[in-house]
Amino acid sequence: MTGLFLLPLDFSVSAGQEEVVYIHKMKLGKESFLRRILPNTGPKSEVDLETQVQHLNGPEASPSSTFRSQTLQAIFGLSGEEIKRFPGIQAYCDHVESQVIPLTDSGSSPIWPSLSNSTAGTVTDCWKFLHAVAYNFKSAEKETSIEDLKNHVSSSGENVRESSDALLLAAVFAAVCLLTMTLQPSLDFEPFGGQICLACRFPSLTDESTSQGQIARQNLREAKRPIKRVFELFEHSAWDDQPTSTDHSIGEHDSLYEGSLNLEVLLFGRIRIQWVDTLSEHLKFDLVSRRLSIFRFPTFCVLSALRKGGKESIPLLESINEGFMPTTPENRYQKYVTLEQEVLVSYRLLFGQSARSRKIIRADLQRLEQSGQPFDNLLYTLCGPKKEVDKLPRSIWPVGCRDFEQEKLLESDVYSAQSDFPRLGYRLINLQRFSLRQKPRRLTDLWRDRRNPLQWYTFWAVLWVGGAGIILAIIQTILAGVQVARS
Repeated sequence: MTGLFLLPLDFSVSAGQEEVVYIHKMKLGKESFLRRILPNTGPKSEVDLETQVQHLNGPEASPSSTFRSQTLQAIFGLSGEEIKRFPGIQAYCDHVESQVIPLTDSGSSPIWPSLSNSTAGTVTDCWKFLHAVAYNFKSAEKETSIEDLKNHVSSSGENVRESSDALLLAAVFAAVCLLTMTLQPSLDFEPFGGQICLACRFPSLTDESTSQGQIARQNLREAKRPIKRVFELFEHSAWDDQPTSTDHSIGEHDSLYEGSLNLEVLLFGRIRIQWVDTLSEHLKFDLVSRRLSIFRFPTFCVLSALRKGGKESIPLLESINEGFMPTTPENRYQKYVTLEQEVLVSYRLLFGQSARSRKIIRADLQRLEQSGQPFDNLLYTLCGPKKEVDKLPRSIWPVGCRDFEQEKLLESDVYSAQSDFPRLGYRLINLQRFSLRQKPRRLTDLWRDRRNPLQWYTFWAVLWVGGAGIILAIIQTILAGVQVARS
């Protein structure tokens, strides 16, 4: 495990802004968190530092927005210009910012002396913290622990209390969860059983009254173990719907039919969409409440796919994925299809390939956008007409779903649960089983029900031919009666 790398200085401060005063007053000794993320150019005076910040970046950009950009670059390994092509990522940033706001509360004040020599944190400080975690996460080895990351982003001061150390470990764990979007961390930092824990929140699909969901906790001593092992401890809660080892039905029924899985057909079973914040919840379906979880930040998946398409390797992230995501050694397709690519294709399968489904989901997206929550406008594209989807980079799609001649997405009426969705396929299979058990309730539903094309054509052919025959028979009977009456 290497030490903290020196990060490039790239944030701007406007003259007269409060953040300038904050930076100006910060101690610039070796224990300063700010010193750790500045280039090692030798000792600088406080005035020189402020001048340097303004000179490099100009007066327009705010410190928090610049650290946002730097954090995104560290997460995805892409340049700022590449990230700007996808403005929907700002919704992800807004979500992350809303999640780390508790770090600025008085209850979290003990962690800031070890981070920035300050007694309280600001939103900008939170982004500096996330940036430092992201940068060290990117360069960390597979066996890195949460405690290792904590040691790199905090100062080396000797006056760090045990209580603040526990808070900082929980904060670093929360940062890793948010930067990878694998789990939803709990940042209330309320001691459980007399001690602070590593905690994650899982949305409740069954109980609508439980808006905060359920919380899973692990002892803080797990922070000394490799991060991969910590995430494995939460695997059961995140992927609790995995098939058992004795369930071979998914292998026997590998085909996923768009006609059985598009939103229009799913509404026959009165299924409702629940928008979630973590990749591990995507496509999870609850039979009791009939709620289907859909990840609401697709731009995060696009940028992740672009990073992996460029073959950039993040050993620690790969280690987490190996231990946390539902993979099997015998499924060779997992090497060629990433979870993010599966998520992106699922938007097309469920919402984008049917005109009626596109209309339905658009109304739902408009309600989500108007709700005041962070909204990723790429959802409109992925759930809209294919001509808009074709403008996206081809590399974000699984290899089996690419049209190599026309450089775009290759859609199909039938997908493979194993090759196209090696991780999420079992959830789509379960959803398809439920869908096939539902029966149309109205004549209009019968017309729209294309789950079994052969049955659909047979039914309507018999109906039209039989109906036409009956009408002709009635007409013949009437004409015969008229003829008899005249004779």
